[in-house]
Amino acid sequence: MQHRKSNTSFDYHNSIFQNILYAFSLVFTFHFASSAQFFSKGEKQFPTLQDTASAALMNINNVAMWVNDDGLLEKNSARQTAGVTFPKGTSTLVYDGGILWAGIVQDGTTPQLRVGGQARVAGTIPGRITASKLPENRYANAVRVFRIRRDWRNGDLQQDAAETFGISIFDITENELQQLRQRYANDWYNWPWQKGAPYYERNGIPGYQADTSNTIDSTDDEPGLLNADQVIWLVCNDLNQTRTRALAGSPPIGMEHQITCWAYKSNDELGNVIFQQHKIIYKGMPTTPPTSIIDSMYIAKWADTDVGDVKDDYSGCMIDNNLGYTYN
Repeated sequence: MQHRKSNTSFDYHNSIFQNILYAFSLVFTFHFASSAQFFSKGEKQFPTLQDTASAALMNINNVAMWVNDDGLLEKNSARQTAGVTFPKGTSTLVYDGGILWAGIVQDGTTPQLRVGGQARVAGTIPGRITASKLPENRYANAVRVFRIRRDWRNGDLQQDAAETFGISIFDITENELQQLRQRYANDWYNWPWQKGAPYYERNGIPGYQADTSNTIDSTDDEPGLLNADQVIWLVCNDLNQTRTRALAGSPPIGMEHQITCWAYKSNDELGNVIFQQHKIIYKGMPTTPPTSIIDSMYIAKWADTDVGDVKDDYSGCMIDNNLGYTYN
């Protein structure tokens, strides 16, 4: 598990990006082991239906990864099993994952040393932190995992539907294809740019205006980033004491966590990669003084990786390259 230490104190109000503490990107790349070793171990993965607002499947290329609305990544919450499969339809490689943060929170309350994020369980709940420093209604329709793909209008979604609904591609019906296409349409037209979801500004009018035509036009706004073929976005927060104490015994801090995942439909190495971007924003709670800071903050990527059997894995890192890896 890698970590980054900040040598700076983070001020509660002084930031031009809504008090963003830290924004960073992660790259998950997967490579084939020898076929005899790779396919003889691990769990064969057939995802059950999770086509709800609470979770979405990243599956545009050779890697399949579940994403949950409470910030827990790489976990199939519907089955409580591993949530990353590579190659798709074979063995799982990651049981669960998330982001952890820790620091000295100087907001006038104790304990000052606090930990938050997601590991084996999520210390966060769905939704952003509002202007009044309260959690957004987690049951609102707009509080969900958003998933888009650029070819949703006319592309072949049979494989996507089979993986999303957890059935054979030969059993996919037209009704299921339309359900999936409608889900993509709903997220495309209601992309939550106001909360921080990335989009391409093209028409010169501030804010995202969804294009209702059947083509992607260089003059129309479009959700997404970096020409990715599939994008997932969600926001969660730590304003739930039951969740934060279950994670690490800490009270809430007032953190908003925005997560963007993206991938490319490609036949080269990009076809084995999923990118993640994390924005962690210190917004505080209703009782948080405006002078509050977090000092000596650490941020780490949590991932329970399993290459084949769960009992014979080793992990390492290349510090100069900010690279972590698992092998056996």
